[in-house]
Amino acid sequence: MKKLIVLFVCFWSFGAFGQGNGWEWQNPKPQGEELRDVYFFNPQIGWAVGLRGSILKTVDGGQSWQIQSSGTNYGLLSIHFADAQNGCIVGGGGLILKSNNGGQSWEKQNSGTSQNLWGVHFGDILNGWAVGENGTIVKTYNGGQSWQAQISGTNQNLNSVYFTSVNTGWAVGNWGTILKTTNGGQNWYNQTSGTTKVISSVHFSDAQTGWAVGRNSTLLKTSNGGQTWQNQNSGIPTYVSAISVQFLDTQTGWVLAEQSFSSG
Repeated sequence: MKKLIVLFVCFWSFGAFGQGNGWEWQNPKPQGEELRDVYFFNPQIGWAVGLRGSILKTVDGGQSWQIQSSGTNYGLLSIHFADAQNGCIVGGGGLILKSNNGGQSWEKQNSGTSQNLWGVHFGDILNGWAVGENGTIVKTYNGGQSWQAQISGTNQNLNSVYFTSVNTGWAVGNWGTILKTTNGGQNWYNQTSGTTKVISSVHFSDAQTGWAVGRNSTLLKTSNGGQTWQNQNSGIPTYVSAISVQFLDTQTGWVLAEQSFSSG
C-alpha cells in the first residue's frame, strides 16, 4: 500500500516582536529564525537552513541541533549534501556557500548571478545545479568551486531542482513550470504539468517515478520520466500549500505543507 505522510508547519506572523525586552527564545532551541529547508544525509545526520544566515546541524536524528556559522546574514533557502562532508547552500542575492567538512565551515562561491536562488541539488560530488528567480539556472562541474549559467528557456521563477544522475534532472517553478534535461542541463525543455499553480518542490525515487507539489494542495505524479503528469489527491485542504516533497521509494513519501496565520 502506498503511504503519503503529510506534515504541517504553521507560521504565525506578529506585528511586533521585541528583542532584549526581558523575553528570550525558548523553543525550538537553539534559535528562533524561520527555517526554509532541511536535508538529511542519513537518518542521523542532517542540516536545516533559514533566514539571517541560519544553519543548524543534528547528528542524533533531530533530537538536538547545533548552530553552525554561515558568515552571512542573507536568507538561506536550500541545502544539499553530496556526501557527509561536501555540502552546498543557496540563498538570497545569488548567494552560494560550500562546505567540505560537514558544515564546520562554509565559504562563499561566485555564482555569477544576483538573482535569488531557491533550490540546489547535486548529481554527484562534482556536478551540481542551483535554480532561482526569472528562470535562473547555474551549474558547477567542480564541486562548487565555480558556477556557469545555463539557458532554461523560461523567465518563470524556478523553486526546486532534482537530478537522478549527472545527466537527467528536473526543475520546477511558477505557473506550473516543469523543465527536464537529459544532458546535464545543456538543454532544458518544457514538460506539460497540467496546472498553472506554483510548483514548489520536485523529487524522483528513480529515473521514471517522480512527484511535484505546490500551492493549493497541488500534488502531481509521473511514472514515465515526466512525459505525462497526473494530479493526485494529497488529502491537504486546498487553502494549504505543499512546500516540499521527498520519497524513500515508490511507495512511501512525505509532503511538508504550511498554513500561515497572522496576529496583531
